[in-house]
Amino acid sequence: MAKKHFFLVGYVLNNDPGSFELELDQATLSDADARDQILSRHEDAEASQIHDIRVTEIQHPGDESSDPGHNLQHADYNPFM
Repeated sequence: MAKKHFFLVGYVLNNDPGSFELELDQATLSDADARDQILSRHEDAEASQIHDIRVTEIQHPGDESSDPGHNLQHADYNPFM
């Protein structure tokens, strides 16, 4: 199974900022590929209307904890017993 990579794509379309998260099998996302993704979400838009594309890789998806494992405790663990 391929590792999933998560990206946050930010952009400005007709002076309106927008963003979305994207899950891909590939480790990188170019600005050109991000522009294609934006255009697929806004069928009436033209490529020349999209500005300020920013692609950021998300290291910890929202459904995973960012706490290190040594800080997690099991519910049945009692160090005083």
